[in-house]
Amino acid sequence: MIKFYTKLIQQLAKRYIAKHQPIVVGVTGSAGKSSAVAAIGTVLRQLLPNSVVYVPSRQLNGELWLPLTIFQIEYFGPTLQYLITTLVHVIRRYISQTKPYDIIVLEYGVDHVGEMDMLIGIAKPDYTVVTTIDQVHFGDPKITWQEKSKLLTDTTKYIYMPQDVADHWCTNHTLSSWSRMITFDVHNKQSDIDLIDYEFILDNPEQIGLMGRVLIDNDMIEVIANGIEYYYTIYASVWYHIARMMWCDPIQRLPVFIHLPPGRATLLSWVYDSIIVDSSYNNSPIGMTHMLDIVQRMREQFPEYRLICLIGEMRELYDATESAHQLLAQQLIDLRSDYIWLIGESARHYMYDILSDHYGWDCCVYIDNSRSLWYWVYSLLEQDHQKTIIFVKGSQNTIYLEEAIKPLLADQEDSMLLCRQSDWWMIKKEQWFEQCTYSLI
Repeated sequence: MIKFYTKLIQQLAKRYIAKHQPIVVGVTGSAGKSSAVAAIGTVLRQLLPNSVVYVPSRQLNGELWLPLTIFQIEYFGPTLQYLITTLVHVIRRYISQTKPYDIIVLEYGVDHVGEMDMLIGIAKPDYTVVTTIDQVHFGDPKITWQEKSKLLTDTTKYIYMPQDVADHWCTNHTLSSWSRMITFDVHNKQSDIDLIDYEFILDNPEQIGLMGRVLIDNDMIEVIANGIEYYYTIYASVWYHIARMMWCDPIQRLPVFIHLPPGRATLLSWVYDSIIVDSSYNNSPIGMTHMLDIVQRMREQFPEYRLICLIGEMRELYDATESAHQLLAQQLIDLRSDYIWLIGESARHYMYDILSDHYGWDCCVYIDNSRSLWYWVYSLLEQDHQKTIIFVKGSQNTIYLEEAIKPLLADQEDSMLLCRQSDWWMIKKEQWFEQCTYSLI
């Protein structure tokens, strides 16, 4: 039943795209896709006020969600009622003669071999942005690249990707097929788009975040984001570059303010003048390594801040689970954090002993219930009111590190800026916490 239903939605979405022919922007990669989508959408709306741009408000990808996104459906439940109402909505959109949008940004996320072929068959992108390539989902980065690179060969206009991805993965492909490739990087004059410098903003409560300066050819632009991930400023710059080429009318200059999706390295104010780096949405090896590098740079710019890390386990790593967590433990040692809290069985089995031997049992703690974690962190802050950066990086189901953040936000209205706050997610969390045991090591 569900398989037939999915096939039907896919076919309708394919014909819908062919009928209205919007400009399709595709985003793929192992991490950072949703944030890249948000950054791209922000810039498109600012630079092209006369165009209708549709960007989904949350992560939507895969064999059912991508076609639903094409019909601007952002919520779906696997019940008979939702099946019927969603299909009615799809059919109404399908038969409408009104063009729904001029540009649509789609997230091409895949978790099994062959899925990308199906997604491309629905909507072939005019422009593609690649974020990172990791071993997540497939257990082998070569297989991951093989699957995701299919999107590149079917992109009709321009491809944007990090310089290191281009250097590492593209050597076995003929450049003639990717002659429209544009690269981006940090402090790299070889790249077409180069982030030449950036700085963190923590002392302005009205605009905490990051400001980056990006060089595109000879044009310098500024981008300000409400998070610390500097690549988001590059993603925004990518679309400045594209918009300048696509439209003859003058494109207004940046700076642009990017508001990232919840849990994607956004900055939030907590109690006692502490700052949360909220990257609680998910966790992967390449994303974790990258975020730890950024946090280290924050410490260098603000040495007066203490650092507390709340770390959830990494998932879908298959045979690499043990080695990836042991490597992460070493990276956390190199970071010289003041306190570390771990959640998740893989973190307990493969990280706790390494970290507790180095930091001591009083500075490295394992806890299996994130909802009670806020109390222990609050107790540390209450002792001396020292300025603190709280780095939160965690996976989703059963970890829920965002619930450790919520009770002590400086502004409780910021709870809506946390991930997984819908009614469906909150019911699911309550069910988990009700049956969750509590232990502290």
